[in-house]
Amino acid sequence: MTSRPALKALGFAAILLTLTLESAAQLAPIPQDQGASGLGLALRRLPVSFNVLYVTAHPDDENNGVLALLSRGKGVRTGLLTVTRGDGGQNEIGPELFQAIGILRTEELAGVHRYDAVEQYFTKAYEFGYSFSVEETLEKWGKEEILDDVVRVFRTFRPDVVLTLSLEAPGGGQHHQTTARLAKEAFRVAADPSRFPGQGLLPWQAQRDYQGGVGGGTERLEGEMTTVATNGFDPLLGMSYAEFGSIARSFHKCQGGSQLKSDPGNGLATYFIVDSEPKITGGGTSILPDDISVKALVRFARGEENSLPSLAGGLAAIQDAAIAAS
Repeated sequence: MTSRPALKALGFAAILLTLTLESAAQLAPIPQDQGASGLGLALRRLPVSFNVLYVTAHPDDENNGVLALLSRGKGVRTGLLTVTRGDGGQNEIGPELFQAIGILRTEELAGVHRYDAVEQYFTKAYEFGYSFSVEETLEKWGKEEILDDVVRVFRTFRPDVVLTLSLEAPGGGQHHQTTARLAKEAFRVAADPSRFPGQGLLPWQAQRDYQGGVGGGTERLEGEMTTVATNGFDPLLGMSYAEFGSIARSFHKCQGGSQLKSDPGNGLATYFIVDSEPKITGGGTSILPDDISVKALVRFARGEENSLPSLAGGLAAIQDAAIAAS
């Protein structure tokens, strides 16, 4: 007969094994990141030197198809700055609320990013529930404190293009609009060395700032419009970016994230340009400039015209080697 201490030990071992297997499943690379497809996706990043930062108010505000297109399809280094952790949201799968659901939604974002390969950032802002005005939100968050956080991410991540929610969306509470306002202000403030010098970070000027609806909706805003199609088929992913993004989005389970994959033909996001440096006109056909390659790094040599020919030649050689490898 097995003794009681031995049974307890066996029970503990079984629990430990279960937790280990669950952790291994969570940490294991997804199928697309393994084998030839994984190598192909990694090689896509080699000839690209471009950063896009998506700024949202809560977990699940992001357009997951757009993130998949940028990070997986274009090979762009892509970041998501979620200003709050969604502490004031509802929970459709359990009893957790407030700080507990903020932790849960943070973990769900980690699951999302196993698929879209996006870097995650947060600020100290606490989502206190539905807000009726931008002014109320800024007062409760502390505008300068949260702007400091947003500017810090801009200067650390150094985005070339910024995407965010609509500044004047017709619904959904005021956290979305507040976040868009902070991102729009940070677009210029991050480049001003007199603002937040205590960060100890170099100033950074992004090139373009776009705003869309919640998740890239279709309501009209001021500024020239650009559409982003996410229904293109990717042979390395085995599906469209909209489909792949919908799988990633399904990890937002406490917010009722659908477990159904998007239809192959669906996927169109709409964005409006609200600021740019240098100034550009027209919406164009892409939120990205024509050249996002390693060669485009020559733009940082402004004022060093004597070194431009050799620098351009060296960057071209790196570009050619990266393309050959991929």
